[in-house]
Amino acid sequence: MPVVDKSGKSLVVDGKAVSVSDDYATESLNAAIREAGASTISWFKVNAGMNKKLGQEGVQRIDLTSDLYVPELISVAKQLGAKYIIRPSITNKSSSKSRETKMGFFSNTIIDTKSTIVSLKVDIIGVPEEEIIATKTFDGAVKEQSKISAFEQPAIVTERGQDEIYRAATNDAVVKATDFIANKSE
Repeated sequence: MPVVDKSGKSLVVDGKAVSVSDDYATESLNAAIREAGASTISWFKVNAGMNKKLGQEGVQRIDLTSDLYVPELISVAKQLGAKYIIRPSITNKSSSKSRETKMGFFSNTIIDTKSTIVSLKVDIIGVPEEEIIATKTFDGAVKEQSKISAFEQPAIVTERGQDEIYRAATNDAVVKATDFIANKSE
């Protein structure tokens, strides 16, 4: 299932709020779950089943990842032979930057710090039970520091961009979530 971003982003289509999926987190989590050895049902099959159940044709017109459609999702999961539904969502994405200057005897040193936290909430729905059997939030965090002295040229210092730091924090949360999913769905 797609990782839905509930950290504050939203999209309005035809006057209705629509969930925004986080493509990077979705791909990372799905790959990690498959690499851990779990057999999964691809989202395109689930999506096709949901469209059929809800009488949709052609382009997806409603947000099938919405909480409103969990009963239909459970029904489709039963038809497809699934034991569990994994419902992941990003509940927080925050970044901060700071700069500190340390005075030295011969030169000053500038320390730049970047921190990013990504919170990934995972609900595991037991299909036979038709209810959430486990839920937990995982924080992925990355903190990077770079130091530049007055004698160094700033062009020499290379830093990862914000996207790379976000991806590293997402990967940290995904690894933790994958262990949780493996333990709860045995």
